[in-house]
Amino acid sequence: MHPPVGPRRPLLGASLLVLAAVCWGFGFYAQRVSIAELSPLWATAARFVLALPMVAAALWWRRRRGVALPWVAGSILGTLMYIAFALQTVAMQYTPVSRVALLTGLYAVFTPLLQPLFRLGRPTGLQLVAAGLAVLGTVLLCGVIGDAEAMAAPPNVGDLMTLGMGIIAAALVLLVARFAPRTDAIALNGVQILAMTALALVVAVVVEGEAAARIPAIGVESLLSLLYLAFFSTIVAFTLQFVGQQHLSPAPASIIMLLEVPIGVFGAVWLLGDAMGGLQWLGAVVAVVAVVVAVLGERR
Repeated sequence: MHPPVGPRRPLLGASLLVLAAVCWGFGFYAQRVSIAELSPLWATAARFVLALPMVAAALWWRRRRGVALPWVAGSILGTLMYIAFALQTVAMQYTPVSRVALLTGLYAVFTPLLQPLFRLGRPTGLQLVAAGLAVLGTVLLCGVIGDAEAMAAPPNVGDLMTLGMGIIAAALVLLVARFAPRTDAIALNGVQILAMTALALVVAVVVEGEAAARIPAIGVESLLSLLYLAFFSTIVAFTLQFVGQQHLSPAPASIIMLLEVPIGVFGAVWLLGDAMGGLQWLGAVVAVVAVVVAVLGERR
């Protein structure tokens, strides 16, 4: 463990979290490419396995510098993170994707509401306003309004799984707020990835065992996508999150990280040729306004 960081710098923290959201947002495209040749659970496991050499090198370097590895904190975060991944993946088999994205975005609301349980103070009025704007922006971006399928599908177990994932995601943001200020970010992320890798491999073998034979046969595009997910969406993005949350409280952090949704939509427009409607552009504007309100509230 390390002593607390110096004075909090909200703008620095917000900038780092925006960069993390960019990594995750473009990761949507990489995920779509990777699952074209691999089943979802094996694609997730392969992403973490490819990150292991870099993780091992980073942990060895931190130990050489006298940094204690946070085995307990990293294992807790890694376990919860993988459960969130798995819930979201399975939920998409039951619930329209746009509704999954909407329900996932509710973690921006859950985060300030759960703050008192983690002894992180009650949410402020601006934090709640920003959270509401963030969810509204997500609704518009994901096309829930005007999507007959998203609203017509009856409530099902996928909705419950996605809500559970949202609560876990909020808890993760709050746990990082407790762990990150006194823990080396690189070491914390390294241990988290080790935990996620172990769980991902076990679940993939149990649920999709036969798919393992397909991994050596994947194409160049899928391999590059997995390498992107391993390096940028896993190693870089989570490290940026841990450092960013050292300077920003959980409520605005969750709202800024929700920018991965509009960034993911823009990535689909740019890389996949998808089209954006007027409501989606409005949603992007509302999402940015939510971030501005969240940062202003933090600075006050």
